Amino acid sequence: MITMKGPADGNHWEGLQALLPAYRCITSVQVGDGASTSSWWDSWLGAFTLGVQFPCLLSHSTNKDVSVQQIIQLGISYNLTARLSSQATLELTEVQQLLASITLTQQPDRRTCKFADTTSKLNTGAIYRASTYSGVSSRIYNYVWTSRAPTRVRFFGWLLLRGRLQCRANLYYKHVLDDDICELCRQQPETSDHLIFHCTVAKEFWNHLGFQGLPLPSVQQLWDMPRPPTIPPKHFNTMLLLCCWNIWNHRHDVVFRHQQPSLRRLLAACKEAARLWGCRLRQRDRHLVDVWCQMFVMH
Repeated sequence: MITMKGPADGNHWEGLQALLPAYRCITSVQVGDGASTSSWWDSWLGAFTLGVQFPCLLSHSTNKDVSVQQIIQLGISYNLTARLSSQATLELTEVQQLLASITLTQQPDRRTCKFADTTSKLNTGAIYRASTYSGVSSRIYNYVWTSRAPTRVRFFGWLLLRGRLQCRANLYYKHVLDDDICELCRQQPETSDHLIFHCTVAKEFWNHLGFQGLPLPSVQQLWDMPRPPTIPPKHFNTMLLLCCWNIWNHRHDVVFRHQQPSLRRLLAACKEAARLWGCRLRQRDRHLVDVWCQMFVMH
């Protein structure tokens, strides 16, 4: 299994480690014996990884580098903590149904890449064309993957903009839940749009940042989000993705950790995320962090 861990160090090794998430994004695996495939991070059960599709269950994993062979032979519960949250339990049921259809063989796993040519070499031209063709998928790709957000936030953004977020409306549609009512406000169905823009704390959050009165788009067209003049245009897409990510985490804290909805706590989380994100910026862009952190201050 490709884990990129070991005693080696140096710039070349760090560079290879940094490329691993991107490599997994453009490859898929046809499982044979399952020994070289990451159960959480490789695409082997469809377009998305288990880690992206089932984030709550992933958070209960005791070994996030476990192979497909291990979870098939030992059972996925062997890799989970003893006590699961209610959402993780729901996700476990869905994952177990997926795993029930998998049969390992004696053949090694086969990894393929749609951007490889006939000699199995990476075709960079194909990657460029895929990221620049016209259409909604192209807009989503460019908006999410050209942002400067952390990898986990970009994965979240990819699911959000493609309507694949595991909100209650999606789970209700899949017959996983008995209803789709938002657990924060108990007033409307918990769609992605409701959760990110229209639920009580989310609405207060965007009003606090200066979006009050502006026409908010669907989350699946986040690139159409109007920008208040008080917010710098540079890395605006990164700021929006960080905000949406923290709204999702705030919802998770309320639902699974039984915390009370709190605009103050949500703003504090965004401020900390902006501060950590700022460490990744070049010196000439560090002033953006100060502007963003000031935006997230509760007056």
